[in-house]
Amino acid sequence: SITRSSDSSVKEVLHLANMIRFITENQLSEAKTLRYAGLISHVSQKNGLNPLEIIAIIVAESNFKETSINKETGDYGLGQINWEHWGKDFGLMPHELLDPSINIFLTCHIYEFFGKDFGKYHRGNGIQCKAYLVNVKSILSTLNAFTELNKQNI
Repeated sequence: SITRSSDSSVKEVLHLANMIRFITENQLSEAKTLRYAGLISHVSQKNGLNPLEIIAIIVAESNFKETSINKETGDYGLGQINWEHWGKDFGLMPHELLDPSINIFLTCHIYEFFGKDFGKYHRGNGIQCKAYLVNVKSILSTLNAFTELNKQNI
């Protein structure tokens, strides 16, 4: 059911929006920043995931470019969801993966599905997998440092 948001969920969305603004160097509109933060907050909470990890994955995949399409691999949107492996199974057309709510939902679903082996998704076991994981972890470290810095400045 849709109910009035609690103060804590509003604060969480605002916190995530600050993270997205920081990591994208204020390149997104305020409306998109808040929308993405709200979607990430709610889907992460529903799936028991760390929303900062989802932000880090989206930065690594598309840098928050919702219309991003990799024609070579068939990956779409914010989380670069592969239509052949994921979108088709959900009965979606490729262009539907560009919808931020669908894309963030599937990004969280895929992350939860792969768990600790997330880097293996389309990257195998070699150097690309390791480099991808290092990239996501470094983005996550940056987000965590930003959080700590903001706590100290309050």
